[in-house]
Amino acid sequence: MKKILKVLNYKLGYKVKTILYSGEHALGDDSFEMRTAYTPDDRYIGDPKFARFLTKKMGLSQIQYAQADHTVCSIGFNEEEQKWYGWSHRAICGFGIGNRIFEAHYGKDDTPFIEHGHETIETMQHAKTAAINFGRYVS
Repeated sequence: MKKILKVLNYKLGYKVKTILYSGEHALGDDSFEMRTAYTPDDRYIGDPKFARFLTKKMGLSQIQYAQADHTVCSIGFNEEEQKWYGWSHRAICGFGIGNRIFEAHYGKDDTPFIEHGHETIETMQHAKTAAINFGRYVS
Protein backbone atom coordinates (compact mmCIF):
# COMPACT_ATOMS: atom_id res chain seq x y z
CA MET A 1 0.00 0.00 0.00
CA LYS A 2 1.09 3.54 -0.71
CA LYS A 3 -0.53 6.31 1.35
CA ILE A 4 0.22 10.04 1.15
CA LEU A 5 0.54 11.29 4.72
CA LYS A 6 1.39 14.94 4.10
CA VAL A 7 1.99 17.41 1.25
CA LEU A 8 3.96 20.63 1.76
CA ASN A 9 3.88 23.25 -1.01
CA TYR A 10 6.95 25.46 -1.29
CA LYS A 11 7.04 29.00 -2.73
CA LEU A 12 10.05 27.99 -4.82
CA GLY A 13 7.72 25.97 -7.07
CA TYR A 14 7.76 22.39 -5.84
CA LYS A 15 5.99 20.26 -3.28
CA VAL A 16 7.20 17.56 -0.93
CA LYS A 17 5.09 14.51 -0.23
CA THR A 18 5.56 12.25 2.78
CA ILE A 19 4.42 8.80 1.66
CA LEU A 20 3.92 5.66 3.76
CA TYR A 21 4.82 2.46 1.95
CA SER A 22 3.60 -0.88 3.30
CA GLY A 23 2.59 -4.31 2.07
CA GLU A 24 3.72 -5.08 -1.49
CA HIS A 25 5.38 -1.63 -1.82
CA ALA A 26 7.52 -2.10 1.30
CA LEU A 27 10.79 -3.92 1.76
CA GLY A 28 9.83 -7.27 3.25
CA ASP A 29 7.26 -6.86 6.01
CA ASP A 30 8.50 -3.46 7.15
CA SER A 31 6.61 -0.26 6.45
CA PHE A 32 8.53 2.93 5.84
CA GLU A 33 7.99 6.63 5.12
CA MET A 34 9.67 8.50 2.31
CA ARG A 35 9.82 12.22 1.48
CA THR A 36 9.94 13.02 -2.24
CA ALA A 37 9.69 16.21 -4.29
CA TYR A 38 7.38 16.89 -7.21
CA THR A 39 6.49 19.77 -9.49
CA PRO A 40 3.10 21.42 -8.85
CA ASP A 41 1.65 19.18 -11.59
CA ASP A 42 3.04 16.00 -9.94
CA ARG A 43 6.13 15.35 -12.03
CA TYR A 44 8.78 13.56 -9.96
CA ILE A 45 11.91 15.65 -9.24
CA GLY A 46 13.75 13.54 -6.64
CA ASP A 47 14.58 14.13 -3.02
CA PRO A 48 13.63 17.44 -1.36
CA LYS A 49 17.26 18.57 -1.02
CA PHE A 50 17.77 18.23 -4.78
CA ALA A 51 14.52 20.11 -5.53
CA ARG A 52 15.70 22.95 -3.29
CA PHE A 53 19.09 22.99 -5.07
CA LEU A 54 17.42 23.22 -8.49
CA THR A 55 14.97 25.94 -7.52
CA LYS A 56 16.89 28.06 -4.99
CA LYS A 57 20.58 27.65 -5.93
CA MET A 58 20.16 27.21 -9.69
CA GLY A 59 17.07 29.46 -10.00
CA LEU A 60 15.16 26.97 -12.15
CA SER A 61 11.47 27.02 -12.92
CA GLN A 62 9.47 25.13 -15.55
CA ILE A 63 11.06 21.93 -14.23
CA GLN A 64 9.82 19.13 -16.45
CA TYR A 65 10.42 15.79 -18.09
CA ALA A 66 12.76 15.94 -21.07
CA GLN A 67 10.52 13.49 -22.96
CA ALA A 68 6.86 12.53 -22.49
CA ASP A 69 7.74 8.95 -21.54
CA HIS A 70 10.25 9.95 -18.82
CA THR A 71 9.49 9.50 -15.13
CA VAL A 72 12.08 11.88 -13.61
CA CYS A 73 12.43 15.60 -14.39
CA SER A 74 15.72 16.45 -16.06
CA ILE A 75 15.30 19.92 -17.61
CA GLY A 76 14.38 23.35 -16.28
CA PHE A 77 14.51 27.02 -17.23
CA ASN A 78 16.36 29.90 -15.54
CA GLU A 79 14.39 33.04 -16.41
CA GLU A 80 17.06 35.51 -15.25
CA GLU A 81 19.87 33.85 -17.25
CA GLN A 82 17.59 32.93 -20.16
CA LYS A 83 19.03 29.41 -20.16
CA TRP A 84 17.61 25.91 -20.28
CA TYR A 85 19.41 23.46 -18.00
CA GLY A 86 19.73 19.72 -18.44
CA TRP A 87 20.90 17.33 -15.73
CA SER A 88 21.11 13.86 -14.28
CA HIS A 89 22.58 12.53 -11.08
CA ARG A 90 26.05 13.11 -12.59
CA ALA A 91 26.08 16.67 -13.96
CA ILE A 92 24.11 19.84 -14.76
CA CYS A 93 24.70 22.40 -17.53
CA GLY A 94 22.85 25.47 -18.82
CA PHE A 95 22.45 26.46 -22.48
CA GLY A 96 21.48 29.84 -23.90
CA ILE A 97 21.61 31.94 -27.06
CA GLY A 98 25.11 31.85 -28.57
CA ASN A 99 26.08 28.46 -27.12
CA ARG A 100 25.97 25.32 -29.27
CA ILE A 101 23.21 22.73 -29.53
CA PHE A 102 24.79 19.93 -27.51
CA GLU A 103 26.08 16.87 -29.37
CA ALA A 104 27.63 14.11 -27.29
CA HIS A 105 30.22 13.08 -29.88
CA TYR A 106 31.59 16.50 -30.72
CA GLY A 107 34.87 18.07 -29.69
CA LYS A 108 37.54 16.75 -27.39
CA ASP A 109 37.46 15.78 -23.71
CA ASP A 110 38.37 19.33 -22.68
CA THR A 111 35.78 21.03 -24.93
CA PRO A 112 33.23 22.83 -22.71
CA PHE A 113 29.76 21.28 -22.94
CA ILE A 114 28.27 24.58 -24.16
CA GLU A 115 30.58 24.31 -27.21
CA HIS A 116 29.82 20.61 -27.91
CA GLY A 117 28.01 20.93 -31.22
CA HIS A 118 27.98 22.17 -34.79
CA GLU A 119 24.94 24.47 -34.64
CA THR A 120 24.72 27.71 -32.67
CA ILE A 121 21.71 28.19 -30.39
CA GLU A 122 19.55 30.94 -31.88
CA THR A 123 16.24 30.42 -30.05
CA MET A 124 15.03 29.26 -26.64
CA GLN A 125 13.69 26.10 -28.34
CA HIS A 126 17.26 25.36 -29.52
CA ALA A 127 18.48 25.92 -25.94
CA LYS A 128 15.84 23.51 -24.66
CA THR A 129 16.93 20.92 -27.23
CA ALA A 130 20.55 21.33 -26.08
CA ALA A 131 19.48 20.80 -22.44
CA ILE A 132 17.51 17.68 -23.40
CA ASN A 133 20.50 16.31 -25.33
CA PHE A 134 22.85 17.03 -22.43
CA GLY A 135 20.54 15.39 -19.87
CA ARG A 136 20.34 12.28 -22.04
CA TYR A 137 24.13 12.24 -22.39
CA VAL A 138 24.89 12.39 -18.65
CA SER A 139 22.14 10.01 -17.51
